[in-house]
Amino acid sequence: MRDRRSRTARDSKAFRPTQLSAVTAWLRLANATTSGGKYTSIPDVLNSNPAAQADTDRQPAAATSANGLPIATWDGSDVIPWTITAATNSTAAWGFCLWIKPTANVATRQRLFKAFFPGATAKIQVDIVSGGLEINWYTDATNGRQQVAASSITASVWQFLRLEHNGAGSADADKLKAFVNEVDKASSYGNISGGGTMATLNSASGFWTLGAREDQDAPTSPLLSGFQTGPNINVMSTIISASQGAALMNFEAPT
Repeated sequence: MRDRRSRTARDSKAFRPTQLSAVTAWLRLANATTSGGKYTSIPDVLNSNPAAQADTDRQPAAATSANGLPIATWDGSDVIPWTITAATNSTAAWGFCLWIKPTANVATRQRLFKAFFPGATAKIQVDIVSGGLEINWYTDATNGRQQVAASSITASVWQFLRLEHNGAGSADADKLKAFVNEVDKASSYGNISGGGTMATLNSASGFWTLGAREDQDAPTSPLLSGFQTGPNINVMSTIISASQGAALMNFEAPT
Protein backbone atom coordinates (compact mmCIF):
# COMPACT_ATOMS: atom_id res chain seq x y z
CA MET A 1 0.00 0.00 0.00
CA ARG A 2 1.26 3.48 -0.85
CA ASP A 3 2.51 5.53 2.11
CA ARG A 4 0.01 8.40 2.30
CA ARG A 5 1.66 10.25 5.17
CA SER A 6 2.88 13.78 4.54
CA ARG A 7 6.51 14.34 3.64
CA THR A 8 6.91 16.20 6.95
CA ALA A 9 5.67 13.19 8.90
CA ARG A 10 7.92 10.78 6.99
CA ASP A 11 10.98 13.01 7.38
CA SER A 12 10.30 13.53 11.09
CA LYS A 13 10.32 9.77 11.65
CA ALA A 14 13.38 9.18 9.47
CA PHE A 15 15.55 11.85 11.10
CA ARG A 16 15.73 13.64 14.42
CA PRO A 17 18.31 16.25 15.53
CA THR A 18 19.36 13.88 18.33
CA GLN A 19 20.97 11.75 15.62
CA LEU A 20 23.61 14.45 15.10
CA SER A 21 26.21 14.39 17.85
CA ALA A 22 26.96 18.03 16.95
CA VAL A 23 23.53 19.10 18.27
CA THR A 24 24.00 19.87 21.96
CA ALA A 25 20.79 21.84 22.66
CA TRP A 26 17.31 21.56 21.13
CA LEU A 27 14.41 23.86 22.02
CA ARG A 28 11.26 22.10 20.79
CA LEU A 29 7.85 23.78 20.58
CA ALA A 30 6.10 20.42 20.27
CA ASN A 31 7.05 19.78 23.90
CA ALA A 32 6.42 23.32 25.15
CA THR A 33 4.11 24.41 27.95
CA THR A 34 1.43 26.95 27.08
CA SER A 35 -1.05 28.97 29.10
CA GLY A 36 -3.75 31.25 27.72
CA GLY A 37 -2.58 30.49 24.18
CA LYS A 38 1.00 31.61 24.88
CA TYR A 39 4.31 29.80 25.35
CA THR A 40 5.45 29.88 28.96
CA SER A 41 8.27 27.32 28.82
CA ILE A 42 10.09 25.67 25.90
CA PRO A 43 12.14 22.64 26.97
CA ASP A 44 15.62 21.84 25.79
CA VAL A 45 14.92 18.17 25.17
CA LEU A 46 18.63 17.32 25.46
CA ASN A 47 19.22 19.16 28.73
CA SER A 48 17.38 20.34 31.83
CA ASN A 49 17.49 23.97 30.72
CA PRO A 50 14.20 25.33 29.36
CA ALA A 51 13.74 28.76 27.81
CA ALA A 52 10.98 30.21 29.97
CA GLN A 53 9.05 33.44 30.40
CA ALA A 54 6.82 34.03 33.44
CA ASP A 55 5.61 37.50 32.37
CA THR A 56 2.46 37.09 30.27
CA ASP A 57 3.15 40.41 28.48
CA ARG A 58 6.35 38.96 27.05
CA GLN A 59 5.17 35.49 25.97
CA PRO A 60 4.84 34.77 22.22
CA ALA A 61 1.57 33.27 21.04
CA ALA A 62 1.25 29.56 20.33
CA ALA A 63 0.22 29.01 16.71
CA THR A 64 0.28 26.37 13.98
CA SER A 65 1.83 26.48 10.51
CA ALA A 66 -0.16 25.61 7.39
CA ASN A 67 1.17 22.05 7.54
CA GLY A 68 0.24 21.65 11.21
CA LEU A 69 3.56 22.25 12.98
CA PRO A 70 3.76 24.28 16.20
CA ILE A 71 5.17 27.78 15.73
CA ALA A 72 5.52 30.96 17.79
CA THR A 73 4.02 34.30 16.76
CA TRP A 74 5.69 37.39 18.25
CA ASP A 75 3.84 40.66 18.89
CA GLY A 76 6.56 43.33 19.10
CA SER A 77 6.94 43.10 22.89
CA ASP A 78 7.75 39.41 23.41
CA VAL A 79 11.08 38.05 24.64
CA ILE A 80 12.15 34.74 26.15
CA PRO A 81 15.31 34.34 28.29
CA TRP A 82 17.39 31.18 28.11
CA THR A 83 20.30 30.45 30.47
CA ILE A 84 23.66 29.93 28.78
CA THR A 85 25.23 26.56 29.63
CA ALA A 86 28.08 24.48 28.25
CA ALA A 87 25.58 22.93 25.83
CA THR A 88 24.90 26.32 24.21
CA ASN A 89 28.31 27.93 24.60
CA SER A 90 31.00 25.99 22.75
CA THR A 91 33.87 28.43 22.20
CA ALA A 92 35.97 27.03 19.33
CA ALA A 93 33.10 25.94 17.06
CA TRP A 94 29.46 26.90 17.39
CA GLY A 95 26.26 26.80 15.36
CA PHE A 96 22.62 27.87 15.63
CA CYS A 97 19.62 27.23 13.41
CA LEU A 98 15.87 27.86 13.24
CA TRP A 99 13.04 28.54 10.80
CA ILE A 100 11.81 32.16 10.58
CA LYS A 101 8.96 33.92 8.78
CA PRO A 102 9.45 37.71 9.00
CA THR A 103 6.72 40.25 8.43
CA ALA A 104 6.64 42.35 5.26
CA ASN A 105 8.86 44.92 6.95
CA VAL A 106 12.36 43.44 6.92
CA ALA A 107 13.97 46.88 6.69
CA THR A 108 13.39 47.62 10.39
CA ARG A 109 16.02 46.38 12.83
CA GLN A 110 14.75 43.30 14.66
CA ARG A 111 16.77 41.16 17.05
CA LEU A 112 16.45 37.41 16.61
CA PHE A 113 18.55 36.77 19.68
CA LYS A 114 21.29 38.13 21.88
CA ALA A 115 23.57 36.18 24.20
CA PHE A 116 24.84 38.12 27.20
CA PHE A 117 27.94 38.07 29.32
CA PRO A 118 27.50 38.76 33.02
CA GLY A 119 26.88 42.48 33.33
CA ALA A 120 24.74 42.51 30.16
CA THR A 121 27.64 42.80 27.72
CA ALA A 122 26.94 41.12 24.38
CA LYS A 123 28.56 37.89 23.24
CA ILE A 124 26.64 37.29 20.02
CA GLN A 125 23.77 39.37 18.69
CA VAL A 126 21.87 38.67 15.48
CA ASP A 127 19.66 41.28 13.81
CA ILE A 128 17.56 41.50 10.70
CA VAL A 129 18.09 44.97 9.25
CA SER A 130 17.73 46.49 5.77
CA GLY A 131 16.60 43.15 4.37
CA GLY A 132 19.73 41.35 5.51
CA LEU A 133 21.51 39.87 8.52
CA GLU A 134 23.84 41.76 10.84
CA ILE A 135 25.76 39.49 13.19
CA ASN A 136 28.09 40.78 15.89
CA TRP A 137 30.49 38.15 17.22
CA TYR A 138 32.50 39.09 20.32
CA THR A 139 35.88 37.67 21.29
CA ASP A 140 35.71 39.45 24.67
CA ALA A 141 33.38 41.90 26.37
CA THR A 142 33.95 44.79 23.93
CA ASN A 143 35.88 43.62 20.86
CA GLY A 144 35.05 41.36 17.94
CA ARG A 145 34.00 41.18 14.33
CA GLN A 146 30.80 42.20 12.59
CA GLN A 147 29.36 40.15 9.73
CA VAL A 148 26.78 41.59 7.32
CA ALA A 149 24.93 39.40 4.82
CA ALA A 150 23.05 41.99 2.76
CA SER A 151 19.68 41.23 1.10
CA SER A 152 19.68 37.73 2.58
CA ILE A 153 16.22 37.75 4.22
CA THR A 154 12.92 37.48 2.33
CA ALA A 155 9.76 39.04 3.72
CA SER A 156 6.63 37.01 4.48
CA VAL A 157 7.98 33.52 3.67
CA TRP A 158 9.45 30.71 5.73
CA GLN A 159 13.24 30.40 5.47
CA PHE A 160 15.81 28.37 7.36
CA LEU A 161 18.59 30.34 9.06
CA ARG A 162 21.80 28.68 10.21
CA LEU A 163 24.83 30.47 11.66
CA GLU A 164 28.27 28.97 12.04
CA HIS A 165 31.43 30.01 13.88
CA ASN A 166 34.61 28.06 13.15
CA GLY A 167 37.58 29.16 15.24
CA ALA A 168 39.90 27.02 13.12
CA GLY A 169 39.06 28.93 9.92
CA SER A 170 41.85 30.87 8.23
CA ALA A 171 39.83 33.98 7.30
CA ASP A 172 36.57 35.66 8.25
CA ALA A 173 34.71 33.95 5.40
CA ASP A 174 35.86 30.59 6.83
CA LYS A 175 35.31 31.50 10.47
CA LEU A 176 31.90 33.19 10.26
CA LYS A 177 29.13 31.94 7.98
CA ALA A 178 25.42 32.66 7.55
CA PHE A 179 23.28 30.16 5.64
CA VAL A 180 19.72 30.85 4.45
CA ASN A 181 17.94 27.73 3.19
CA GLU A 182 21.40 26.12 3.39
CA VAL A 183 22.89 28.60 0.90
CA ASP A 184 26.06 30.23 2.20
CA LYS A 185 25.28 33.96 1.92
CA ALA A 186 28.06 36.27 0.78
CA SER A 187 29.08 38.52 3.67
CA SER A 188 31.22 41.54 4.44
CA TYR A 189 33.21 41.85 7.66
CA GLY A 190 34.46 44.67 9.87
CA ASN A 191 35.77 45.39 13.35
CA ILE A 192 33.69 45.86 16.47
CA SER A 193 35.59 48.35 18.62
CA GLY A 194 39.21 47.13 18.54
CA GLY A 195 38.40 44.07 16.44
CA GLY A 196 40.27 40.87 17.06
CA THR A 197 40.89 37.44 15.61
CA MET A 198 37.92 35.11 15.82
CA ALA A 199 39.84 32.15 17.20
CA THR A 200 37.34 31.40 19.95
CA LEU A 201 34.22 32.96 21.36
CA ASN A 202 34.20 34.30 24.89
CA SER A 203 33.50 31.49 27.32
CA ALA A 204 31.77 33.57 30.00
CA SER A 205 28.38 32.41 31.25
CA GLY A 206 25.17 34.40 31.26
CA PHE A 207 21.89 34.17 29.39
CA TRP A 208 20.25 34.53 26.02
CA THR A 209 17.28 36.64 25.05
CA LEU A 210 15.21 35.27 22.17
CA GLY A 211 13.09 37.75 20.22
CA ALA A 212 14.52 41.06 21.49
CA ARG A 213 17.55 42.76 22.95
CA GLU A 214 16.65 42.49 26.65
CA ASP A 215 14.12 40.77 28.90
CA GLN A 216 11.87 43.68 29.84
CA ASP A 217 8.58 45.27 28.89
CA ALA A 218 8.91 47.29 25.65
CA PRO A 219 12.27 45.70 24.76
CA THR A 220 14.69 47.23 22.26
CA SER A 221 14.60 46.01 18.63
CA PRO A 222 11.96 43.29 19.14
CA LEU A 223 10.66 40.97 16.45
CA LEU A 224 7.76 42.88 14.88
CA SER A 225 4.16 41.89 15.48
CA GLY A 226 3.34 38.88 13.31
CA PHE A 227 6.93 37.59 13.04
CA GLN A 228 6.93 33.78 13.33
CA THR A 229 9.56 31.23 14.35
CA GLY A 230 9.67 27.51 14.99
CA PRO A 231 9.13 24.70 15.43
CA ASN A 232 12.70 24.05 16.69
CA ILE A 233 15.91 25.82 17.66
CA ASN A 234 19.12 23.79 17.54
CA VAL A 235 22.55 24.71 18.87
CA MET A 236 25.63 22.86 17.61
CA SER A 237 29.05 22.46 19.22
CA THR A 238 31.00 21.50 16.09
CA ILE A 239 30.98 22.37 12.39
CA ILE A 240 28.45 20.29 10.49
CA SER A 241 28.41 19.09 6.89
CA ALA A 242 26.13 20.33 4.12
CA SER A 243 24.13 17.10 4.29
CA GLN A 244 23.70 17.49 8.04
CA GLY A 245 22.56 21.07 7.58
CA ALA A 246 20.03 19.92 4.98
CA ALA A 247 18.76 17.23 7.37
CA LEU A 248 18.16 19.84 10.08
CA MET A 249 16.43 22.12 7.56
CA ASN A 250 14.14 19.36 6.32
CA PHE A 251 13.19 18.14 9.77
CA GLU A 252 9.78 19.60 10.64
CA ALA A 253 9.89 22.34 8.01
CA PRO A 254 6.89 24.69 8.35
CA THR A 255 4.86 25.84 5.35
